[in-house]
Amino acid sequence: MQNSNLDEQQLAAQQKTAELESLCQQDKLAELNKEFEALRPKAWIAWGDVLLVLFWYWMLYWLAPEFFDQPWAFILMMFVITVLGRVGYESKRINKRIDLLKAMLQK
Repeated sequence: MQNSNLDEQQLAAQQKTAELESLCQQDKLAELNKEFEALRPKAWIAWGDVLLVLFWYWMLYWLAPEFFDQPWAFILMMFVITVLGRVGYESKRINKRIDLLKAMLQK
């Protein structure tokens, strides 16, 4: 009699422990999802990068206008813009792959 009562108490304790672990795991998952969403790239960042490049070109033109008299200056500017565009494209592609991986893991 006492042995079965002890078994029931142990079973109840194990169930409570399992429930607490499940709740902790759900809280951790919710926290990770929140952090993941916070790290998602924002649309305004790309426009900010473009404005920053234009600002630096304007500063360069204001501080050293003779730089733009050089024949290679526009080639250099085109190269910088091309590299920035390529980096932005790869960043967007990586973020899409991460989103796809997250969707696959949730299924």
